[in-house]
Amino acid sequence: MVGVAIASSCKKDKENETVVEPTVGQTVAYADITDSIPCTILSMDSVTLVNDNATLQSLCNNAPTLDLTNHSLVIVSGVSTSGIESINTYLTTTDNVSYDLKIDVIKDMTTVVIGWRKYILIPKTISRDNITLEINYKTH
Repeated sequence: MVGVAIASSCKKDKENETVVEPTVGQTVAYADITDSIPCTILSMDSVTLVNDNATLQSLCNNAPTLDLTNHSLVIVSGVSTSGIESINTYLTTTDNVSYDLKIDVIKDMTTVVIGWRKYILIPKTISRDNITLEINYKTH
């Protein structure tokens, strides 16, 4: 099982349990677990949202078991028309319900067409509609 801690603000609910909430209007902490999942799950410039291990296993039968109690797995992949120098990921929120996920793919000068992928754990979200994706391909 892969366990991940995501830093954010906390508050106490009615039963005195800690509820984790991202800070509104700022960058949200996330965990990049791309290297922990051995499969290439194609979502081609769109978001695939995974909230349980059964769904993850159906997409990648040798994926590790993840703690998805308080987190959701977001899968994004694409294809660059040239080599890739780096991939930068940014996650923000304005209301603690919907998220803006921005991915900058920094291309290098090689002429190799190459696929890329990102698997990140974010605070739990129930609907794919709560995630807005922006992918930018940039030359460095």
